[in-house]
Amino acid sequence: MSRLFPACHQSVILCSVFLAACATSESAPISVPEPVQEVLEKVQDEPEQVVSPAGPIGGIAFPELQGTWVSGCRLMSEGDPEEGFETTTVIVSGNDFTSDTTVFSDAGCNNRLERGFLQSGDSFQMSSLIARPGGSVDTAAGPAPFIDIDPQAFTIDKKPLSADLKRFMPLDVEYNIVLVEGSAMYLGESSDSAQMRPTALILDKQFVKQ
Repeated sequence: MSRLFPACHQSVILCSVFLAACATSESAPISVPEPVQEVLEKVQDEPEQVVSPAGPIGGIAFPELQGTWVSGCRLMSEGDPEEGFETTTVIVSGNDFTSDTTVFSDAGCNNRLERGFLQSGDSFQMSSLIARPGGSVDTAAGPAPFIDIDPQAFTIDKKPLSADLKRFMPLDVEYNIVLVEGSAMYLGESSDSAQMRPTALILDKQFVKQ
């Protein structure tokens, strides 16, 4: 959990400033160092959309991800075309991250392909919570912040997993990176270990903001 607080010193400064400002309306103006002053000025205008040097303000870890994002049609597995093709819709609202993937038999993503292991279906949904642990990695497209995706539920065709399938689908935290460039969002290949977090984005899987 210590990764969630990469700049404790600046957090203390911020808290002190806010407490002092609320203590009295007659106190003298407070002089605070940069970049804290810039953050305070932004908070006055956009209290729910600012990330301070010490972490998110207003509880939103990724203001830049808010909204609906849709991927194009692509192979599910580059090494096995018979696995079919997929499109994915991602919706980010606050720190809620939901994804809905539909599988198709053709490269145009026109004909749905029912797939299943112990439970058949052609669409797969995941509801998660996201956190910004701090840190980033330089990629070919630019610096990509770390993102932790914590699954809360997984469904097939919006139905709960069967008892036999649940043991194959543990709800483990996914450690990833993310980059927003204009109206496009990119993710890396998720890892189940923070130490093995990806260092490259999947650039051929672009999510376009709707």
